[in-house]
Amino acid sequence: MKVNVMDLGFRQGEESFISAEKEDVVLICSKCDKRICENEFYLDDGFEILCESCAIDSLYEKMEQA
Repeated sequence: MKVNVMDLGFRQGEESFISAEKEDVVLICSKCDKRICENEFYLDDGFEILCESCAIDSLYEKMEQA
């Protein structure tokens, strides 16, 4: 049986793409330093990352100022 080297390389690359490992990204709230789990809601405004409760508190503070 003759194996094409290009085909074999393509298949190996395809398998590694499909079964690629997830990157472990740890998000930490900028206000309370709480770890934000993967399935939790959070606010990322580009400057800081806030957990759900801190984001709600921040929203209420901004509403009171306005």
